[in-house]
Amino acid sequence: MLKLLQSSLLITLVLFSISGCREPIEIPEPTPVQLPEITTDYLFEHRIIAYAPTFGEKIISTLPYEIATFDEDYIFYLVARLPDANSSTQTKRTNPHYYLWLERTSKGWLDFTQAYSHELGRLTILGHNSNIRSGRFYKNYTIDLSLSQIQHLRDSGLTLNMGNKKAQISTIYLPKEYIDAFLLTLEKSD
Repeated sequence: MLKLLQSSLLITLVLFSISGCREPIEIPEPTPVQLPEITTDYLFEHRIIAYAPTFGEKIISTLPYEIATFDEDYIFYLVARLPDANSSTQTKRTNPHYYLWLERTSKGWLDFTQAYSHELGRLTILGHNSNIRSGRFYKNYTIDLSLSQIQHLRDSGLTLNMGNKKAQISTIYLPKEYIDAFLLTLEKSD
């Protein structure tokens, strides 16, 4: 028994001496990734343009703009659905349609029924599909805008207050660079 105790003590001492003799491992500092500067030029270069043959229209959209807070997250897209004059489809759109597409994720339900812009006044907000996954609430909305309203926002951006029937309000801001890149894409798509 004594020999067993001496052997285990000797093994323990050897292990401690081996592990203590090594030099500490240096962990290199991570190199920071240089994020792109979000400018009108960057957004214009990374625009989204699609074609919907069923409706004979071109769809132009900005990159998603994300806002994350403790209680809720938003993703925005400015979208234009433009009729294609060369399309022969029966369901062809006759007028351009401009809107702000909004995806909201939150810990609690807050169904927006009204929208107000500091720059434009009262706006119509339409709720679309909604669901609950893993304790998070998801809902999509559109806010219709005219081309002249979007042009009015080019130099200021969009400050938007959205509220529900219980007077709970969420305020968001869409920067002017997104609006400017969207308008630039529309101008160059003609």
